[in-house]
Amino acid sequence: MKNLFSKAGIAVCGAVLATGVALAGCGAAAPAVQSRSDGAIYLMNGDTGIQYDPASALEWNVSTSAVLSSVPVPTLPTDFEPLRLPPPGQDAVDWVSFISAVGSERDRSAWKSWGDTVPLDGKGPLLPTVFPGYLGNGEPKAVQTSGGTFSMGVAYLSSGDLRVVSAYFTTIQVTAGSGTWTFITPKPTTEATK
Repeated sequence: MKNLFSKAGIAVCGAVLATGVALAGCGAAAPAVQSRSDGAIYLMNGDTGIQYDPASALEWNVSTSAVLSSVPVPTLPTDFEPLRLPPPGQDAVDWVSFISAVGSERDRSAWKSWGDTVPLDGKGPLLPTVFPGYLGNGEPKAVQTSGGTFSMGVAYLSSGDLRVVSAYFTTIQVTAGSGTWTFITPKPTTEATK
């Protein structure tokens, strides 16, 4: 089932986590902590339609594609609507994918790279694209060249697209030069409460 989501015209990739949820590492180079996200997000493989293995190390330009979901996706879903990110608050009008330094997720002027803004139309985005090679605005080459720990996800913006109303993101660790990256995935709720 090659390119399940791209054939449907749905944008591809990313990762993210929620406040207060215990973290599961995803490989030896995975980051250990992250700044506060406004909700959980899960990285899905765009070809298989299921969640990426938390041990995945992904290429700068993800060849298999990837998409963000607001719920875990252990098997191919039959209904994609529940995968939408949360609905926007009344001030949010657009959304945009971004990479920032950890702690700068809500300061648009401090973002490292970002995509194009897209109208929210009263709903959260469905399977938004956020992988590093996709985000062409700003200084994506600097992120790839220097590597390091970043936040990557989706921000909801107010009128004029200057203020971040909410942000859904995870921590990624980018390898300098190649741009290969690892990500944090939330543990299931039952494990997080143990």
